[in-house]
Amino acid sequence: MSEAPQMKEKLAQWRWFAAALIPLAVIAYLASRSGAPPQSYAPDEVEANAPPPQPSSDDLTAIVSNPSVTRVEIEKAKVVTSEDGSAPFADELSRARVVAGLVTRDEVGPNYDSLIYGLARERLVEYSLEEYESTIAKFCGFDDWAALQAAIGEAETDAAKHNAMIDLLDEAAVVTGELEQRLADCWTDGYRLEVFDPEGAHDSKAWIATRGLSGDKGNLRMSRAARVGDRQFCIHFNSVDYPGLDFAVSRIRERAKSYSERWR
Repeated sequence: MSEAPQMKEKLAQWRWFAAALIPLAVIAYLASRSGAPPQSYAPDEVEANAPPPQPSSDDLTAIVSNPSVTRVEIEKAKVVTSEDGSAPFADELSRARVVAGLVTRDEVGPNYDSLIYGLARERLVEYSLEEYESTIAKFCGFDDWAALQAAIGEAETDAAKHNAMIDLLDEAAVVTGELEQRLADCWTDGYRLEVFDPEGAHDSKAWIATRGLSGDKGNLRMSRAARVGDRQFCIHFNSVDYPGLDFAVSRIRERAKSYSERWR
């Protein structure tokens, strides 16, 4: 097999691996519909026999205008009713309404916190395909995935450059996967997870100082934030907590710099 098809096969595999992460929540939901125990973040039915509420145009407008709602949820929210408007809310719309703050704690009931924590985790921990590609590109030293793809095409005419690109891309994909796993660990540990009522009195700088999070210097530090329902969630990530990842980030950056100096 020539090098170009090998490269295309690798990219397809990486895209499949990243895309495979996205349907996990959908699979869990379908499992609950088939009789499996519901996920911990699914709200209980308050009135099982009551007719479900119907989406209004105001609901959809508020959801679409809310930056916390994902594109997939928005598109599904637009098609939840039949032509006569009699169809009930789809599960995706219910989730989107919670994210947008259109459903109160009293409406959801005692499972409200577990629901919004589950939705926030999806946004802060689980990478979408686009995020996966963007992170890989940045670890390789490129502004975005399109720029990386263009560089791959240019490298196909030079065997040495092409091989160097493949090696760099392989390592960047591994580091990206490791980063997502460590984000999940960070969420589970909870020490760097800031949760507060954005409508109340809260001092993020004081919270960070109290936790002692401002002095450590890892090779990769970032904050990922999302407002879900009536709470703001923020992960203050630092690779210093994970020595293996910290070293991997340093190494991939050095390799990306070496590649740029030699081939770009």
